[in-house]
Amino acid sequence: PRDAAAANSAMAGAVQVMLGDSTLEAIAAEWQLAKRTEREAMAMLTGAIIAAAEGDTAVGIAKRAGVARETVRKALGK
Repeated sequence: PRDAAAANSAMAGAVQVMLGDSTLEAIAAEWQLAKRTEREAMAMLTGAIIAAAEGDTAVGIAKRAGVARETVRKALGK
């Protein structure tokens, strides 16, 4: 893992499996659900960006949404 939080999470997953508190399959299912939830949230954000695009700039939308300008441009198909 690249950062301390990811390293801690990796260790927690290992400990849970080693102690029998969880399984690889259960942790993988949690990860799959999190990825699906992230995709759904991104789709909602894309729709919100498109709706907000009329009368605002990509920079303005990015600032309001707290995302990178590139994220706004991608959502708008630019």
